[in-house]
Amino acid sequence: ILFSLMINAGLVKSQDTLKTDKKLYYRLTMGVGIGSGYPLQEDDYGIGGNIEFALQKQKAVYSLGISGVQEFQILGVSHPAKSIGSIDLTYGKALKRKSLYASLSAGAGWVTSVQRGKFLSSDGGWFGTDYYEKITHQTIGFPISAKIFWVPLSFTGVGLELYANINSLHTFYGINICRQFGKLRPAIKKDKNLAAKILLLLLL
Repeated sequence: ILFSLMINAGLVKSQDTLKTDKKLYYRLTMGVGIGSGYPLQEDDYGIGGNIEFALQKQKAVYSLGISGVQEFQILGVSHPAKSIGSIDLTYGKALKRKSLYASLSAGAGWVTSVQRGKFLSSDGGWFGTDYYEKITHQTIGFPISAKIFWVPLSFTGVGLELYANINSLHTFYGINICRQFGKLRPAIKKDKNLAAKILLLLLL
């Protein structure tokens, strides 16, 4: 779906520009959202998040990042919280057109899952904390990430990330709202809409 939107928007036409642009770009991406697939009940959702540092040379993108999902607790707290996360090393391809940026990446990662074991103790009350045995598992995972960003300024942008991590413990996936910072694209000289772009990014 993402690549269909990219093609319809004409992003693929920018590939020749990427081939001639030999500058090295770097981007720090941070996001928060919702995800599922962690060791909870089926069809439950939790809080998702990611942080990633990437280097881009022409169309190639090399990334090192952390992503994961943790259960959402409101009334009462159970410790430890059920969660699953991964440290990932990925490689991908980027597409750009004017202020739009998109990428698709995949690679390998080290996945850690946290579950609750036997009950140990409790503080009591509605808002007390229940303590359980902490059970952790690790495995190799295969992360996939698709991003699309609006980058009105050369040093910051806002967008969405769709991700999934396929592994033998608990395959997890989700969507994050993200901000990017760094050297994202060439600066536009004499940008008449600079003030409006800065204001809109602050509001976002």
